[in-house]
Amino acid sequence: MNRPLGATILALLAILRGLVSLLAALVGFGMSAFVFLTGYSDPAAASLFWAIGRGIAGLVVLGLGYGLWQVRGWAWMWTVLIILLDLVLEVITIFTGGSINWFSFLLSLAILIVLFLPGVRSAYLDGE
Repeated sequence: MNRPLGATILALLAILRGLVSLLAALVGFGMSAFVFLTGYSDPAAASLFWAIGRGIAGLVVLGLGYGLWQVRGWAWMWTVLIILLDLVLEVITIFTGGSINWFSFLLSLAILIVLFLPGVRSAYLDGE
């Protein structure tokens, strides 16, 4: 199948987003290990759970990136849901005074925009 340029860009953005999440998970694991080993503060368990969640999210988005690369309709639908959920959680974090990774936020926003470009959307939804 000839993959449209927009679908290629979308898949690469999703794979990059998944890799960023996995990198964040590794940093989170390192931070929770440091906190646990030094006894520096109590939130070691919370950062460990955050790192596990971020790692799982990264693996899911990498899987979606593969599906997007293969131009599968299911990957388009699941990516819309996952990216929307991610953006909603990031906006809630902003409004509750938390800090976010702006690169990840903008990357998710770019993915959402590309998902709904007419040529990209039709490549995924008309093919299945």
